[in-house]
Amino acid sequence: MAMTAAEAHAAAAEEGLALVRAVNSTGFKGVNRHNNISKPFKAELCRDGRANHLGVFATAPINNGTFLTDYVGKVVPSEELLRDHPDAEPEYAFRVDDALYIDAENSTHWSKRMHHNALAPLVDFEVTASPPRVRFATIRDVKKGEELTFDYGTEFWDGRSYSPDASTDGRVYASPNFCESVDLGVPLSE
Repeated sequence: MAMTAAEAHAAAAEEGLALVRAVNSTGFKGVNRHNNISKPFKAELCRDGRANHLGVFATAPINNGTFLTDYVGKVVPSEELLRDHPDAEPEYAFRVDDALYIDAENSTHWSKRMHHNALAPLVDFEVTASPPRVRFATIRDVKKGEELTFDYGTEFWDGRSYSPDASTDGRVYASPNFCESVDLGVPLSE
């Protein structure tokens, strides 16, 4: 069942967010953090030429070292994560340690909307196991309009069926083995 406008505004307010019209070419509505000095950023639907995606963009300058947010999701043991995602590569699971993850698959919080960029990240994170927590902070001064990105790390990409865009990452990752035997009709040796 679809939400009414009042219900949507109330749900956003519970997360400390306000609904706003997107100012991009797609015309989609986005989500904007209440514009206060301590949290000047928003999640916004945008078009990159290939697909629509949500990203997080600065709506005002942000100083280097500013705490942005914790990663918001359900803390789950690795066995539960595998059970809940048996045939998929979890997109929003953040590894805390060998036994715990924060799974934001069903979270509506904007923290899961930050994209990968290993070449020029604006954000870094700190992980603590007790309590299970991932904290994001800026690693340089951020200008208004810049997208808040961080390096997902090699562990996220290794073995995935897809790789990051070359414009955001220059590393080579191990991909799944999809081998096919083809008889070329030519002996390999005599």
